Amino acid sequence: MDKTLYPLTQAERNELERYILSCDTLMNSMNYDVENICFEEADAFFHGEKTAEEAAEMIQNRTSILVSERN
Repeated sequence: MDKTLYPLTQAERNELERYILSCDTLMNSMNYDVENICFEEADAFFHGEKTAEEAAEMIQNRTSILVSERN
């Protein structure tokens, strides 16, 4: 199965960034921390430092750790 990923076009990148920045459903302190994790990992993706899969995996891992520490 071919899982080739192609770079986003500028329009796709702009739309994804607009969407991420428009998210406002994270309200409490834990969600603020989760939001920061998402922004940090998205920033690494947008700067070409990580693939989308790597960023998503890091978001999942870091969020899981955060939730575990808070419970």
